[in-house]
Amino acid sequence: MTDKPEQNKKSSKLPRRTVSRIAAIQALYQSDMTGDSLEKIFADFAENPRKKGANRIRMVDADWTFFEKLTRLAVEDRENLEAMIAENLSSDWTMERLDKVLKNVLVAGACEVLIFVETPAAVLIAEYVEIARGFFSGSEPEFVHGVLDTLIKKLRT
Repeated sequence: MTDKPEQNKKSSKLPRRTVSRIAAIQALYQSDMTGDSLEKIFADFAENPRKKGANRIRMVDADWTFFEKLTRLAVEDRENLEAMIAENLSSDWTMERLDKVLKNVLVAGACEVLIFVETPAAVLIAEYVEIARGFFSGSEPEFVHGVLDTLIKKLRT
């Protein structure tokens, strides 16, 4: 386990869990693109926690424990999560066709739907739709909403 960044008294405007979710998506993307181990990825994030990354987040503003747990669980259960997502795509869409960032938004969201059951469904959908808006300007946020809503209805009834 890596050293966790110190919390900054001057935090970003985003809630700590939101920052953690964005960071988890970035870590999942990094894992996809580089094949780096989680330990290396966590070390990269911890190395300069005040540096702003994509979407201008700073790890010093994150809930490090939540970030690490979400990322680790999503990586460990990626195959199952991707299968669940694929089952809920329309017939003309496949996982291979999805943008890599969009795929990782869905993987992180599906992980929370499945494992973090204490988080209310409406909160999960709102969070991941808003995060998708930070990455995409097209219809992807609505796509995220549809997939996560379907997963919630199937898994949390």
